[in-house]
Amino acid sequence: TEENNIDLCKCLDEMVPAAFLPAGAPSRYGRQCAPHDAQKCDVWYPEAKADMWCCSSWCWVGGACPDKKASSIWPGHYYSS
Repeated sequence: TEENNIDLCKCLDEMVPAAFLPAGAPSRYGRQCAPHDAQKCDVWYPEAKADMWCCSSWCWVGGACPDKKASSIWPGHYYSS
């Protein structure tokens, strides 16, 4: 049900280890749902096609979230918008 999906996709409020953070990203990167990449997308992901995904709000979620996507910067972790 939709209510179960909401519970499964709650933001985890996890802190990314500094070794995995994009250069200059704050320690709160991904902890709460927000557009974390919007201001520095071209700096942090220069090879990526910067389109609307850079402006999307997202946060770290658990592996049981049906809408999860694998993180490209933090192995074994997931995010959802």
